[in-house]
Amino acid sequence: MKLLIASNNRHKYQELSPSFQTVGIDCVMPVELQLSLPEEVECYSTYQENARAKVEHFLHVEVDGVLGDDSGLEVKALNGLPGIHSARFAGTGREEDNRKYLLERMAQYPYEQREARFVCVLCLLWKGQIRFFEGKIEGIILEQEIGTNGFGYDPLFYVPSLGKTFSQITAEQKLALSHRGRALEKCIQYLRNK
Repeated sequence: MKLLIASNNRHKYQELSPSFQTVGIDCVMPVELQLSLPEEVECYSTYQENARAKVEHFLHVEVDGVLGDDSGLEVKALNGLPGIHSARFAGTGREEDNRKYLLERMAQYPYEQREARFVCVLCLLWKGQIRFFEGKIEGIILEQEIGTNGFGYDPLFYVPSLGKTFSQITAEQKLALSHRGRALEKCIQYLRNK
């Protein structure tokens, strides 16, 4: 069985695909099928709508299923920003610019006002049915980047229970407790029961 992961982001693909192998499903990226996901697909006001739009963009592809992902960083002091705009927060689409811009926006806030959470919504089209799976994790936005692993906002996202940022842990550790990992666990459990 083959699942198309509806993303141009190789980091997301590398995080998601190994788990599906545990239930006998091979994953493929759009680029491997000479396809791509246009940025304008992600134009809605909720994670659910954006994730579903990614799935619907690939309805014509002959695979067994399609998985769409939308995720974001919600910072309490910024009233939930960047949220669904996390990938384009600084306006350039570059991860390092997004982190720099976030640090600038957060400069005035002390540690105790830097609460944030990562949110992920997965939309799975499988055997003609669409299902959504959500995961969240709470953390703190640091005043500087720490760590070299991960991607996106990982070097700034500190998890107090770990005593580390997402960039200071292995990919396996991150997947076990991250927002995407938690949503993915629910998705895999659903597939195991199908």
